[in-house]
Amino acid sequence: MHYSNDDIQRARDTDIMDFISTKYGTSFVRQGSYYRCKSEDMSSLIIGRDKKSWYWNSHGYKGRGVIDWLEQVERLDFRSAVEEILGRTYSSAVIEEYTAARKSKSGSSPDFSKTPQKHYDRSYPAATAYLQNIRGISAKIVDELMSAGKIYQDTRYNVVFANLDESGKVAYWSLRGTHTDSKFRMNMPGSNNPYFGFEIDAAAQTDSLYVFEAPIDLLSHCTIADIKFGQDSWKKDNRLALGGVNDAALECYLTRHKGIKTIKFCLDNDNAGITATQKLMNKYHDMGFKTQRIFYRNAIGKDLNEILCNYLKAEKIMPDKPYKPKAELEQTADSKSRQM
Repeated sequence: MHYSNDDIQRARDTDIMDFISTKYGTSFVRQGSYYRCKSEDMSSLIIGRDKKSWYWNSHGYKGRGVIDWLEQVERLDFRSAVEEILGRTYSSAVIEEYTAARKSKSGSSPDFSKTPQKHYDRSYPAATAYLQNIRGISAKIVDELMSAGKIYQDTRYNVVFANLDESGKVAYWSLRGTHTDSKFRMNMPGSNNPYFGFEIDAAAQTDSLYVFEAPIDLLSHCTIADIKFGQDSWKKDNRLALGGVNDAALECYLTRHKGIKTIKFCLDNDNAGITATQKLMNKYHDMGFKTQRIFYRNAIGKDLNEILCNYLKAEKIMPDKPYKPKAELEQTADSKSRQM
């Protein structure tokens, strides 16, 4: 896609605090002449008085604006960084509504408790094709979760991952573009509770919980469970996607699920994910939980979806085709435990 000079300037002018807050589920507090990130995992990140310059001291990063952030922190090239910003800002009616609300004189906020409108075709062909053919998610798992209303396709052909609270109100949803080359993604909490994530509860009571960064990784883990242990094995476990590495959604989940004793972290196998995993393992271990880091022996990929897709390509099989589990998909764990 060709971007005009005006497009690129809009990307450069994007509010970096809004961008980081939306993408990583965090917020900032003013301290003197600058703004500091409130997330424990990003507490050394500060935004300058001009709200453009930024410094992430613990990682040695510094820059000006969102493009620099994406190039340095997420290792995107310039073109991909612009696509990420413009997709996030202009490809979704929800983001357009959010931007308009911020610029309005009243400053009123849109009602984010209303999830993106469902596509008129309830077979959700774009979402289904994206999840199964590009992401390698089990067709049966996709079908069941769509039937349950946990996944659907919006009118702009994005995949929507939705979560409701106990009263039936929307507590969390996230969007993911379905085009092969699309980098559009967004996490958005509902207005009634800002700390929910995307969660799937086990069919029967269990005292353990798997924790992921993104819904796609959660679904990949479900697919791997069926590959290893047989059809419908994914229903035996509780799972939660945080929408990043901020654990606010985990704290909220544990207040609503008092029986959890073991937390199994499946965050990305990159510097940010490994660092966050260790901090969260220590934190929840000190709170009395047994904590584990889940990884996959000899697997290739920085996250669970890359591991799943690489495995399926290597085996030249579809996710739902019966076959024997392989060593590459064998779980192992580092663990800490403490008596409850």
